[in-house]
Amino acid sequence: MTDIYITSLVLQRRWTLAGFIAGFFVTSLIMIGISTPRYRAEAVIAPVASAGQFGELGGLAGLAGLAGLAGIGLSDSEEVPNFSMFIYFLHSPELANILDGSHEILREVFSNNWDAEGNVWREPGFVGGIIQFFRELFGGRVWQPPDFRDLAEHMENRLLISEVGTTGLVRLTFEDKNSDLAQRVLTYYMAGADQLLRVQERSRKTEERDYLLGQLSDTSLAEVRVALADLVAAREQELVMLSTTQPVAYKQVQPVVLVPESVYPPRILLMLLGLSFGVIAGISFILLRAGHSHP
Repeated sequence: MTDIYITSLVLQRRWTLAGFIAGFFVTSLIMIGISTPRYRAEAVIAPVASAGQFGELGGLAGLAGLAGLAGIGLSDSEEVPNFSMFIYFLHSPELANILDGSHEILREVFSNNWDAEGNVWREPGFVGGIIQFFRELFGGRVWQPPDFRDLAEHMENRLLISEVGTTGLVRLTFEDKNSDLAQRVLTYYMAGADQLLRVQERSRKTEERDYLLGQLSDTSLAEVRVALADLVAAREQELVMLSTTQPVAYKQVQPVVLVPESVYPPRILLMLLGLSFGVIAGISFILLRAGHSHP
C-alpha cells in the first residue's frame, strides 16, 4: 500500500476513525473520573550550619584548635552533618514509630486497610490474599496489621527528596489521596526529624561539656585551663541554641503548601494517550478491513 492509497482510504472512512478516536477519548475521561485523585504537599528548605559552626570561637576550626591545645579529641569534625542526619531521620523507622504514637497517623495513611466501624484492621481480600500468598512464598513476612515499619517503608516511597536545580535548596514532597493529610504528614515529619536530631545533638553536646568540665577540674596548667574553659563556653552556647524553637538542620524557604490541583491521575497525559490510541486503533482497523476486502 502506498502512502497516497492509505491517506485516501482513511479519508474515505474518516467517520470510522472519528468513532475510534471518540471512543478512546471518552474511555480516558472515564478513567480520570473513576481514579482516586492524589494530592501533593511540598516544602522547600535550605541546609544550615550545625550548632558547632556558630559562635565567636572561629567555628569548627577554632574549636578543633582549642581541643588540640588542651590535648583532647572532640567530635567537632562532624563526620555526618546535621542535614544528612535530618534526611536520614525522615525515612527512619524510629521517626515512624514516634509519630504514630503521638499523632496516630498509621490508620489515616493506611485508611484502605482500616475498618473504622469495627475498629480493626482488615485482612487482605481476594486479590490482596493472592499477592500476600506469593509474597510469603518468596520469603516475605506473614500478614499482620500495618505497623511503624510499614509506615517507614511507605514514607520512603512517598516522601520524596530532590534538589532544586543548582541552588543548594532541597524540595520535600509527599502525596496522598487526602489533601489535608498530605499537608499534615509532611509537617509532622519535618518537625519530627528535626526534633530527633535536636535530642541527639543535645545529648552529645551535654556529654562533651560534662567531659570538658571534668578535664577542667583535673588540670592546673593555666594555658590548658583557659582552652578548656573556652571549650566549655562554646558547648554551653551550642546547648542554648539547641533549646530554641528554630530548626536545627534546615531553614524553611517555602513553608508546607498544597499543590492546588490533584497530581494523579495525570489528566492531560491520559487524554493525549486516549487520542493517540484512538488514532492508531482506528487506522489499524481501517487497514485491516481493507486488507480483508482486497486480498
